[in-house]
Amino acid sequence: MQQSVFAAYAAAPFAAAVVFIDMMRLDTAESAVRAAEAIADPRARFFHDPAHHAGRALARCFGWQHHVAWDCYLFYPSGARWDGEAPPPPEWYHQLQDREVWEEQLGGAPGSDWTECLAEQSEAPPEHFRTGAALIEALRASAGRVLAG
Repeated sequence: MQQSVFAAYAAAPFAAAVVFIDMMRLDTAESAVRAAEAIADPRARFFHDPAHHAGRALARCFGWQHHVAWDCYLFYPSGARWDGEAPPPPEWYHQLQDREVWEEQLGGAPGSDWTECLAEQSEAPPEHFRTGAALIEALRASAGRVLAG
């Protein structure tokens, strides 16, 4: 987010809500504070969601019944409100693959050879999946389209 949106649109008038959801064993209030400190931008507001309330609400917004949404990036136009049940925004991306869930449940080491053969079991739609440079470019482009209005 820092390089793909905040830096790319340094003078743009937008607000960002960054929600840290405790999903991994090392996710804590302290790690959320450290992560927030890495985003030094006054347009960002930070929230910590250890009980997954926001993650479950987003998952239901996407139509997912059995997962918590995290590592998601949503773009809403200016003035948009989310009251109760709402459809996902037209511009959004995720990095959700469920391999890490299978690895944890089956006791395998993340990225080990035997877990590579496990089928992905994600409810997350693949057309919104991006990682690495593709994610950075998608976030930058989406921010530009939403800001252009």
